[in-house]
Amino acid sequence: MHKLEIVIGTKAQLVKMAPIMRELEQQSIPYKFTLTGQHENTINDLISSFQISTKPELFTTISERDTTNSVMKWFLSSMWKIAKEKKSPNKIVVSHGDTLSTLLAAIYAKKIGAQFAHIEAGLRSFNIFNPFPEEIVRVLTSKLTTMHFAPGEWAANNIKSNSTSVINTKLNTIIDSLRYALADKPEKTRNTNKSEYAVASLHRFENLKNGDRLLFIIDHIEKVSELVPVKFVLHPVTVKELKKRTLFERLEKNPRVELTERMNYVKFTHLLYDSNFLITDGGSNQEEAFYMGLPCLLMRSHTERTEGINSNNMELSNYNPDTIMQFAHKYSKYNWYIKNLENVYPSKVIVENLKKVIDAF
Repeated sequence: MHKLEIVIGTKAQLVKMAPIMRELEQQSIPYKFTLTGQHENTINDLISSFQISTKPELFTTISERDTTNSVMKWFLSSMWKIAKEKKSPNKIVVSHGDTLSTLLAAIYAKKIGAQFAHIEAGLRSFNIFNPFPEEIVRVLTSKLTTMHFAPGEWAANNIKSNSTSVINTKLNTIIDSLRYALADKPEKTRNTNKSEYAVASLHRFENLKNGDRLLFIIDHIEKVSELVPVKFVLHPVTVKELKKRTLFERLEKNPRVELTERMNYVKFTHLLYDSNFLITDGGSNQEEAFYMGLPCLLMRSHTERTEGINSNNMELSNYNPDTIMQFAHKYSKYNWYIKNLENVYPSKVIVENLKKVIDAF
């Protein structure tokens, strides 16, 4: 029986857990790799791109969860399965972030009497409904966590007062993923790509489910495309909402907007590497852009992450038309420099701490 179990449900989780899993494999530490089934598309491609050798096991039947009803059905089915699990106390369950799969993993650990290690612990917006449901998931998960791995001092301080074990990894594990994805890219070379473009990647609940806001975002992406072509990455849930509101066809007809299929992490990172700037509502994308030095416009009113905030290359739009267009004008012809990735290895810190607990069983 494995003493360590990695539980993952979404692609974003896998991207940030992959360097930990690679480190475990490099140190010959066996672990069980469980997929919850929250995401399906491109998961196997992502596993292959990170060269993870441990084969995943399915917690539930995999099917892409892209509607509210299908998510609830999947969640309740998973909870029913957890209710039937037997005790396994000499074990650590590890999961990442603020997804429903994170909360399921924490509940699962509690049910079997195992310890639960939370990667990227301590992030807070201090607004229970924004982002929703991520902030609720974070708060509930923290209450079930025995080992909190916080990606910086601010995050660590948010949970120190009511947590037993808080380990500050200094940075997010995404920096290890970037290091892997950009291994064949020069760090100090100026970005002078011939084919200029911006990347747009949008998938947050608060942007997609608000019709007026989604229309506002698409209006401004098209305005930005008049300055520089835009490669619009198609997340399944985004496609669904765009088609529901007849915006997908509109983007298809715009010669300055290229609808781009979602790709594996390495390919996506290379897409960012060659771009002029990024428009996103994703927290992980915010971190990636900051670590790389890529100019980034956050299509949000606020963010729970500190990376890049108040830096020269990152702007929080707050859905302000002037802010959006000023950013686009500034960076449409801007040649940015790839930053040297900091000599910090969060995944190694995490694995060393997990190893100590495993050895003590």
